[in-house]
Amino acid sequence: MTLRPEIVDIFAGALELDAGGRHRFVKALCNGDNVLVREVEQLLIEHDKAEAENFLSNSAVEIEAEHLADNEYDDRRIGQSFGHYQILKRLGAGGMGAIYLASRTDDFEKLAAVKIIKRGMDTDAILNRFRNERQILANLEHPNIARLLDGGTTRDGLPFFAMEYVEGVSISEFCKDLGEIDILVLFRKVCSAVSFAHQKLIVHRDLKPSNILVNADGEPKLLDFGIAKLLDQTDNSETHALQRILTPAYASPEHISG
Repeated sequence: MTLRPEIVDIFAGALELDAGGRHRFVKALCNGDNVLVREVEQLLIEHDKAEAENFLSNSAVEIEAEHLADNEYDDRRIGQSFGHYQILKRLGAGGMGAIYLASRTDDFEKLAAVKIIKRGMDTDAILNRFRNERQILANLEHPNIARLLDGGTTRDGLPFFAMEYVEGVSISEFCKDLGEIDILVLFRKVCSAVSFAHQKLIVHRDLKPSNILVNADGEPKLLDFGIAKLLDQTDNSETHALQRILTPAYASPEHISG
């Protein structure tokens, strides 16, 4: 069965909420479409049921074996080379791509964060979104926005791009030891980066602590424009799902309501 993209995105967002908040979230994003509400809530019921059954029937060893199998392909990336980069280690994973630390393989000595789309996620819609992120980053040059360095395709045909590697901590973690004045100075730098993107007609749409890292010099870097929306985009074929992607805990009321 093929699910509509908007069902998948609303379902994924609802999973991040507790049971009490799911219905309100789903209802708000479905904009009065009761059929869509029922379909998403049925998926949530089946998900909870499957999760409960797995918890009762699978041992910890079986669960860990499944976890290792899920990461087997990603582990094989380590040591691979494509473009001008060689993969050193995995840094993390997002909704549609895995992120790796890589080094240049040519005359330059430089580390980069390489993002590669997940195997199994390379549908036309996801690939278009991924390429959109790559183009957005190419148009953004600001001291507080992580720079795009390069882009290309892996040997097995998956798109990737190399970004400036930011070694740091999330802005919320960094601010724990700062006074109010220093926090406001940092906040103004983030606002400057967001304002710069707005001047380029780009809205980030997923501003949250994990997407704002602060490096060793105390400089914030804004990351991940994967779900940004170009305000001057005129392609009417863009899926409705792109507008639905969000992180519930940090989304604006306008974004949640559609």
